[in-house]
Amino acid sequence: ARAAAEVKKGGRIEDVMKNVNRATIPYNFAQYGLRGDIVDFFYKAHRDLLANPNIKEFSDALIEGQEELIRREPFDVRPNIRIAEMAHLRAEQDPSWYAKEENTMRDAIALSPTRPELYYHLAIALGAQGKMEEAISFLREAVAFSPKYWKSYYYLGVAYELSRGAYHEEAVG
Repeated sequence: ARAAAEVKKGGRIEDVMKNVNRATIPYNFAQYGLRGDIVDFFYKAHRDLLANPNIKEFSDALIEGQEELIRREPFDVRPNIRIAEMAHLRAEQDPSWYAKEENTMRDAIALSPTRPELYYHLAIALGAQGKMEEAISFLREAVAFSPKYWKSYYYLGVAYELSRGAYHEEAVG
C-alpha cells in the first residue's frame, strides 16, 4: 500500500522498485505467496498504476516475478492468470500484449484443462484481438465445465452481441 501511495504522490519508481525487490529477492519459500499478494493488491486496488506506460518497468518486474514462479512451481496456474490480467491492462496501451495474454492462458490450459476461469481468460484475450469465433468456442467450453461460473455466461452473451447477431438464436434460445 505504501508503494502505491508513494508512486501516486509522485515518488520515484526506482525507490518503490528497490523496496519491492528487497521483499522479493532472493527467491525463498515465502516468495510464492508474497509475489502473488503484491500482484493481487496492485491489480485489484491500483490498476491505473499497472497500466501506466510511464512506470512500465514496475509492471514488467511484477510480470517477471510471476514468470519466475511459473518456472519454479510449474503446476499452479495462478501466476498465469495474474500475468494474463496484467498483460490485458498493458494491452490497452500496446495491443501486442494481447498475444502474451493469449499464450499465457494457452499454457495454463495445457496444465489444467478443466478449469473454466482459464478458458474465460483466454476468450477475453481472443475477443480483444477480434477472434470472436474462437473466443465463443472457449466460452462455451467454460460454461460446459462449470455452469455456475457467471463470467463465462456474461461474456458469452457479450461475444454473441459483438458477433453482430450471427448467434442471435443461440443467445436468446
